[in-house]
Amino acid sequence: MTLDLDKSIEVSASNFGFLGLSKVLVQVTHLLILAVITRNLGTELFGKMSVFLMVTQFLYCLTVSWTAIGYTRFSMINANKGNPISEVFWCRNLVVFTLVLLTGGMLIAGRSQLADYLDLPSPIILIVFLHLFSLLTTDYANQVAQVTTEFKRLSVLQLIEKGLILVLVWTVGKDLFTILWIYIGTCMLCRIYFLMSSGRYACWPFGFNLSLCKKFLRFSYPLLLTSFGGFVFGWVDIAIVKHFSSLNDVGIYSLAYSGLGAVESIVLLMPAVLTPIFVTLAAQHREDTTVRFIRRILPQISYLWGFVFMPAGLISIWLIPLAFGPAFMQSVNVFLVLLVCLNLSVMNALIVPIFVGYNMVSKMVIVNFTASILNLVLDMALVPHIGIMGAAMATTFSYCCVTISYSFLIKSRFESRFGASWLFFGIVCIQLAGLVLFKPWFICIAISLAACGIYVWGSRYLGVFSSDDKAIYNSLEMPLFLKKSLMRICDYPGFRGRSQKPTSF
Repeated sequence: MTLDLDKSIEVSASNFGFLGLSKVLVQVTHLLILAVITRNLGTELFGKMSVFLMVTQFLYCLTVSWTAIGYTRFSMINANKGNPISEVFWCRNLVVFTLVLLTGGMLIAGRSQLADYLDLPSPIILIVFLHLFSLLTTDYANQVAQVTTEFKRLSVLQLIEKGLILVLVWTVGKDLFTILWIYIGTCMLCRIYFLMSSGRYACWPFGFNLSLCKKFLRFSYPLLLTSFGGFVFGWVDIAIVKHFSSLNDVGIYSLAYSGLGAVESIVLLMPAVLTPIFVTLAAQHREDTTVRFIRRILPQISYLWGFVFMPAGLISIWLIPLAFGPAFMQSVNVFLVLLVCLNLSVMNALIVPIFVGYNMVSKMVIVNFTASILNLVLDMALVPHIGIMGAAMATTFSYCCVTISYSFLIKSRFESRFGASWLFFGIVCIQLAGLVLFKPWFICIAISLAACGIYVWGSRYLGVFSSDDKAIYNSLEMPLFLKKSLMRICDYPGFRGRSQKPTSF
């Protein structure tokens, strides 16, 4: 049995709305779990838990995550050629499990040093390895769902998983080790069940293609740098803060970054659906559709994302200490600085599938790796002097460099750009800077209302939305509710530019 690519894209798009709603519910539940954990553990133990998660995430980036894009790409290519996608599954298994075995050996050899770094008893080595295995099963479930379009089943399972964790943490999760066992056991149970119940199509019949394995490795090994870059962006800040500061500061910074990650994970749904679409557009030589997406759709989605999440900066001032406890009040300003990254991450998430579809992965790898090194250097320069705010500023500046580089790469390849998005990004920066500098609530509200007004005026002046864009929406496969919503916005005078002709980006 092979994958019907056209049907896959259609089903993926139709499931996107359900998947998006599910992801929001999952992240809300995740934040509730964090609220319980932070109140039970306090800043120091929560910081110690964050260091543990950083170590396992580093091992995951080295062994598993860098092969994910290759698995998706070659599965879709195999399906398009009428070949079984299970060949790609087993090629990836050979690579991943070899690295996992080597990692297990290194963990055993360095168990005492690892225990000293984590400041936890030496049996922690077993928990580290089991948590790595739970991350592996999570990754496999996500990738199988992507290539088989089993998004709805995975979404339901994720909700059940988070609900179980919330109940168990609420009832018995009073110490660090119990919480870690709850996470590991629940995650492995749910994801293995998903793989056993719906993964037969992706992993059967068994087959190993040596030529395909070589192609898979040649495509994937540069992504090891991207995987390392992702680790630097997401986790190395914790290591730097731990080295130059205290576990209390690690806990405060980790909570702010967890809030950013919870929202940002919704953004990562976009590549899951768009990657197969752009692989198909590239194979069918439909660059005209891709160019229209870059010029019109990308700025529109970036604009809407920023407009929806601008209130998040205002709400966080009251919500963070209320939900997670007064001890985490210092997380507010860190979160506000990191919130700027959200407007950048949505643009980056929309561009990555284009790079994958048009075989520009090597350039993307260079950009991400360079930005990750820049982030590391800035962390080491800023954290010793201004503490955790330095780590947040380093991350935001590195995100800016990635987006600027992506913009130049897109312009050189397609002779198209999306510069209008930067105006709205600048407005968000001004709003968040105002929230950081001014504490009285009435000033914060006034700044946010003014920013929203400028945001709407900017969209009309630049003609971000136009009735002529309806032809683009009709040419792209996307969730029906999203397509109808965008068409209504194009007809709404409050957003639409005065001229019906779209402004060039």
